[in-house]
Amino acid sequence: MIGQTGMGLVHYMGYHLTLDLGLKHGTANGLLLPWVCEAALGRDRYKLPTIAKGLDATISESTDEETLEKVVEYIQRFISQIGLADEIKNKDLSHEKIKNYSERTLKHVESSLIGSWLVSKEEIEEIYRRALF
Repeated sequence: MIGQTGMGLVHYMGYHLTLDLGLKHGTANGLLLPWVCEAALGRDRYKLPTIAKGLDATISESTDEETLEKVVEYIQRFISQIGLADEIKNKDLSHEKIKNYSERTLKHVESSLIGSWLVSKEEIEEIYRRALF
């Protein structure tokens, strides 16, 4: 089911934070979500109007860059309001761990399409860095 919704990447990435750092899986996914959405929706813009409308009726229902930024900002604001970022404080994170998580994630998604794009190790690392540092 997750693979059909296009949210497989956030779940694969979240498992490493859950197993290695002890974060609840939903918390891990929430921390990663805005950055995975930004990467995915930046390529799969046809989904953007539906997501924008579902989040906030005041966000334009277009496929432009401004709408993408507003969707990502909305998710980030929500994460901040509920304190998810506090969950990662004082966790043993390093750039080496991020590289390891990225390699392990890539093994799961190597031949899988995430939406309509293939994800690279560098993109996965960037998502982890933006979400966790």
